[in-house]
Amino acid sequence: MVTNFTWRILIVGLVVGVLAAVCYFFIEKDEEEKRRNAYLDKMRNKVKK
Repeated sequence: MVTNFTWRILIVGLVVGVLAAVCYFFIEKDEEEKRRNAYLDKMRNKVKK
């Protein structure tokens, strides 16, 4: 099977790939921020006791 890749298809694929990478980057940062906040809350509770 032969597929014709036009410039339009390649550019759309590139844009979709970049958007996916950006979304993945920000989702990863959100998870890391939640983990850090949980750790800080745990430390604050230790200090209060």
